Parts: sequence; C-alpha cells; structure tokens
Amino acid sequence: MQSTSTTTTAVAPPTLLLPMRRILLLDVDRRSAALSFIAVAALLLLQTRVQFKLWKNIKEEKCQRFSSASSAKL
Repeated sequence: MQSTSTTTTAVAPPTLLLPMRRILLLDVDRRSAALSFIAVAALLLLQTRVQFKLWKNIKEEKCQRFSSASSAKL
C-alpha cells in the first residue's frame, strides 16, 4: 500500500495564471517573464480597483435615490 500525502500550496488566481502561461510561452528569459507577469498583475489590480470604485459609486447612488424616494413618500 502506498501512502499518499496531500500538500497545499498557494496558487495564483486563474486570472493571473492564464496571462502568466502566455508570457512564459512568449518569453524565453525568466527575468523578462517575471517583469511581464508583474505588469499583468499590476494592470489586473488597477482594473479591479476601478471596477470596485464604479460599483461603490453605483451602490451609493442607488442608496441616495432610495432614501430620497422614501423621504418624499413621508
């Protein structure tokens, strides 16, 4: 009988893994691949922050509309 052990390792989110695979296929040099990966990660982080801010603004606008509509009913 063989005993199998499972190890857990930290894995990057899929949104980062796909660009990294493409980068590694394109770049032969590990240093340029790492720099490209950092650039992709930074762009994804920036995109996520922008999307969150937009979502937050939309949510605040809806709350303001709801509160003004409910105060108008009173």
